[in-house]
Amino acid sequence: MQVIVKTTTQCNLACTYCSEGNQPPRTLSLSTFCKLIDELPPVLERAGQHDINILWHGGEPLLWGIDRLEAGMTYAEQKLSDYELRFTMQSNGYRLDDDSLALLQRHRVHVGISLDGRQAYHDAVRRTKDGKPTWSVVWQHVQQLHEAGLGGGILMVYRGGENAQELFDFLVTAQVPCKINPLLPCGRAASKSDECQTIYGQYVAFLEELYRLVMASDSTVVINPLDELMDAILQGSSVCECSYNGHCGQSMICLYADGAVGFCGRDSEKKDFAYGNLEKNSLLDLYESGRATEVRQRDEWLRQHDCRDCDVFNLCHGGCTFEAFNDTGRLTARFPYCKGRRDLLHFLRTEGIKLLKARLLRQKRKYRMIIRKKEELRKEMSARAR
Repeated sequence: MQVIVKTTTQCNLACTYCSEGNQPPRTLSLSTFCKLIDELPPVLERAGQHDINILWHGGEPLLWGIDRLEAGMTYAEQKLSDYELRFTMQSNGYRLDDDSLALLQRHRVHVGISLDGRQAYHDAVRRTKDGKPTWSVVWQHVQQLHEAGLGGGILMVYRGGENAQELFDFLVTAQVPCKINPLLPCGRAASKSDECQTIYGQYVAFLEELYRLVMASDSTVVINPLDELMDAILQGSSVCECSYNGHCGQSMICLYADGAVGFCGRDSEKKDFAYGNLEKNSLLDLYESGRATEVRQRDEWLRQHDCRDCDVFNLCHGGCTFEAFNDTGRLTARFPYCKGRRDLLHFLRTEGIKLLKARLLRQKRKYRMIIRKKEELRKEMSARAR
């Protein structure tokens, strides 16, 4: 079960495209979080799940405060000791200091950092409220997290205009996993719906170019969603990444800063599809509510209707529930950028597999040559010894 905890609407940055929008300052009460923890077991039993990932989110989750984070994690560890519990955090990385790093180490919190790749691309839109660039500070903290064994990779928002070769070179040098999402028309970018449609087409071409660069190299760099998509294609399985998960309500709960409960952190600003408020209802009642049930039934509805004849449905599942609802106002709508996604998946299933085979054959020849040279050297040394 993925439990997203939106600790606060506040943030120390002023990113131009923030999906949180311009919400008034709200802070989740510790007592409401503890109520969530107390009431999780019946929901886990109902969903048939035993593993729990609590994702600290915001705004900027570190603004919730060290003391509250410490108390919340300690409480969860005590109350959920019979379950497989882990903590993750999505942070802008700017506020990390010795005290917060020590806290993250105590509770083994793996941290994903929002960093838009290269410095110039990042600093153009991700600045402090008084206009200062943030890349240098954030990158230093990314390195600190990896040295501490807590680095969960970087999350980049693609908004067009980036060079695939230059980003690839940066990622190879950086050696940190990177996940790339396209700009979404929500929050501060809500008015950019037409622009986002164009950007998604560029995003698909951008990912295809990155994939070709990876396959032409010997690099071990991890770029998602490419890696996850190829794993799913090769294994014949579903994609775990949430924007390719049409039944996200089954294993995802989001607690917003005002106590509302829904299915997705992206719905934080409007909460158009919140199930209700945890301060007034039990978590199980919210999970079994009509609105929550409708979210969980979306996958099957699309399978029988809009996506009935789609040959990549088992990889896409109708796409992101929030993005479909945000675009059309209908939960049962399919992903708004369906054609671009189908193009990407078809590329990976055809040319992508051919490129992967070529890379594996190239690596095989390379390792054979290494083994042959080692064998020749061994024979030479053996002859000298005689």
